Amino acid sequence: MAIIVLGHGLSQPGAQSGAIGVRSDLAGSAAGIMGFGQWLTAAAVSQLVGITQDGTVWPVIAFVAFFTVLSFAAYMLARWGEARASSASTDTRSEAP
Repeated sequence: MAIIVLGHGLSQPGAQSGAIGVRSDLAGSAAGIMGFGQWLTAAAVSQLVGITQDGTVWPVIAFVAFFTVLSFAAYMLARWGEARASSASTDTRSEAP
């Protein structure tokens, strides 16, 4: 659990600043939507863990592993999109007279 909390503490500030940095005029809305999404996900997953609970720790481990893989996939998708956007802006600059 300490590793999960450490990872959350390291990743959350960057994710929050990335979400509110896109359009600074909508920073409050972006922060609110991120908070809502986190609480909604936590509520839904806690219900699912409760439904699948069989008296062992395995349902919790399965959900933690699933969301670990999902967060890594989201990270890779964001990196891919960032690389794609930067290469598109480089291509646009090289074509300018």
